[in-house]
This record gives sequence, structure tokens and C-alpha cells, in this order.
Amino acid sequence: AVNVDRTFFDLLPKGRSFYDLAAIAPGARPEGKAGGVQVDGASGSENTFYVDGMEVTNIQTGVLSGQNRIPVEMVQQTQIKNGAMEARYGGAMGGRISPVARSGTNEYHGQAGFYFNNDNMEGRPRDPLRLDPNDETRGEYFRNEADNFSTWNPVFNIGGPIVKNKLFFFTGYMPVLTTTDRDVTFNVDKRTRSYTRKFRQHYLTNKLDYMPFEKLRLAGSWTWNPNYNRGVLPGRGGTDDPNNNWAGQGNYDAGQIFAYSADYLATSKLVVSFRGGDNFTNH
Repeated sequence: AVNVDRTFFDLLPKGRSFYDLAAIAPGARPEGKAGGVQVDGASGSENTFYVDGMEVTNIQTGVLSGQNRIPVEMVQQTQIKNGAMEARYGGAMGGRISPVARSGTNEYHGQAGFYFNNDNMEGRPRDPLRLDPNDETRGEYFRNEADNFSTWNPVFNIGGPIVKNKLFFFTGYMPVLTTTDRDVTFNVDKRTRSYTRKFRQHYLTNKLDYMPFEKLRLAGSWTWNPNYNRGVLPGRGGTDDPNNNWAGQGNYDAGQIFAYSADYLATSKLVVSFRGGDNFTNH
């Protein structure tokens, strides 16, 4: 297993979620054709994912859904484990990727800022080869124009003591807001129309840590992570139906993760631990 602490990954160039830290581990690498991160050659669907001990692996696809890829600013440590697994990690034939949410300390600390990206910061997409829509006996390169988009990702978090040496809190809110505009010239009437898609992903994490006495430690966390799309974009090639209600389509994914734990240090050689939680999503 490899443990990646925030004192280390804060110094690294990285993606926006704990999922992007998996490539630090030996034997792990991102591979889109395998459905995500490969660990020791296993496909992305053979991994399991846990947040604060609560499994958040997608039960339909076996991979990690985008809404459960919580930002690195909410994470204290990520463990990437491969090889033989304990029984409690059933179903992990590849690797187990497990972040721990940040906790408060005896001092108040906070953070505020934002990430921004738009189409001017990216290169033009490649021109794909396709069949001519008006003559299927010949191929052509289609000029693949880039969409106009902007992505805002504000970052706010704060943590500290409620009762020093006893009760601590951490809370963070980091939404992702993306607006995409696309102009499409349809083949059926050669008219150009404009379409917009708005995507919103919310990440809100709250955590409490309580130590009533030296040998007992309690913790509970709640992550609220719904997302929604408003508007669907037709294909750039212009082969879709212009009469479709593109602006009226979309989807909503509700999501919440609850995790709680108790650790009792019975003796210097015996630790009793309890873990529980609930992972909810609805498409």
C-alpha cells in the first residue's frame, strides 16, 4: 500500500480529485480504454473505492462516479492498496483507493480561492475522418470546431476546535460550474443553430471528530454531492435532428455519503474499531 498525505500532494501538480492521486502508486496508471485507473493490470471496474471507510464504487459500472470524486482540498490522506486484500474489501481484484476527509485541529485554518478554465486555454480538437453524409461512398475530414466553454471551481473550507483537545470540526464547499456553447450546422437544412449546456457539480463536506477520553475516538462525516445538466448538445457533425428539444433535456443525480467510526484503544496491543455509513445516489 502507498499512503499519500496532503503534506506531500499539496506540492505536486495534480488533477482536482483524490482519484488523480492514484497514479503515484507503483503499478497504477490511468488507462481510458480499461475504464479508469489500472492497478497491476486490472481494469478500472476491478477496483473499489472508499471515502472515510464507506464504499462509493458505482454498483452498475464498478468504477468511481464523477460525483464521488471529491476534491483534494477536502482530503487529508489517500491510500492506494494493491495485492492481497482483507476480507472487508470484497470485490477488489485490482486495487483499493481510499481517501480520508480532513479533520479540524486545535488551531483554526481556512482556505479560499478558485480554479478557472475555458476554451482559450485549450488546443483545437482534431479533425475526425467520417463518411460524407451526402455520399457514403467516400470519406472526408470534418472540421471539428471547439466549443466555447468556461469552468469555475471556487474553493472554501475552514476547520478548527469546538472544544480544544476534545471536539473538532471541518467544513468545505467546492462547486464546479461549467457552461458550454456550441454552434451546429445541420445537414438537413444547412441552417446554423446555437445551443447551451449548463453543468453543476456540488461538493459539500462536513466532519466532526470527538475524543471524550484518551482511549476513545469518534468521527462522523457527511458529503453532499449532487449534480445536474441542463440542456443537451447535438453532435458537431450536424447529423442529428434539429427539431429535437435539445434545450429541454438534461438529468439530475442526487448524492450523499455518510460515514461514521469509533476506535477504542483497549490495551497497548488491542484496538476495537467500528465503521458504518450510507452511500446514496439517484439518477
